[in-house]
Amino acid sequence: MIAGVPVGCVSETGEPCIVPTVVAICGQHLRENGQQTQGIFRVNGSMKRVQKLQDEFNTPPEYGRRVGWDGYTLHDAATLLRRYLNSLPEPVISTDFYDDFRNLLIENIPHNDKLHMYASLISQLPAESRHTLLYVLELLALFAKPENAKLTLMTSSNLAAVLQPCLLVHPGHVADPQEYVRSKAVIEFLIVNAAKIRGPESELSAAGGQRVRHLRVLSSSTPTTHRALT
Repeated sequence: MIAGVPVGCVSETGEPCIVPTVVAICGQHLRENGQQTQGIFRVNGSMKRVQKLQDEFNTPPEYGRRVGWDGYTLHDAATLLRRYLNSLPEPVISTDFYDDFRNLLIENIPHNDKLHMYASLISQLPAESRHTLLYVLELLALFAKPENAKLTLMTSSNLAAVLQPCLLVHPGHVADPQEYVRSKAVIEFLIVNAAKIRGPESELSAAGGQRVRHLRVLSSSTPTTHRALT
């Protein structure tokens, strides 16, 4: 795991990967086992266990690629995923795109046109951020399905409330409740419409978790070393 560096990763062969290891492995575990877990993403895991789990993702040579989930709860995994996203120096939707994503939501245009324009905006994000955003949105969309939400009590609105600070945030708006509500509405729209806006990146979805199991996160500035999240 990396603190204070951009989203970025490479595969064991040195090729660009799809999403960071911690996002992929925690996401896949949640997808397979957490769809009926009440309060998923909202309820915090044990800080002691989350730290231990984080240490596994910081430990060579595996860096969490073969983490064992015995002894950890699903809330631990969800908390670590959120912690990783919050640790990034730039939100997954970078501040360069902050206004574009927010302004588009209130544009008085047909719904389908809005979907196409969001897909276009997402396509302009840096590749690593784009892949991570699409993966997370599809994961959240899975949990937001009515049959899951009635058990977890985590609707698309509730999920957006929890994950918005990880995905779409501006340092100048952190303490402004009105700006929070506006950004939350954008993330909720993206969750609800994830399947329609993902486009050709659908291969990166939560359903394709097998493709992202054996990846390790690296600093883009130090591509041959691993830097720990502290």
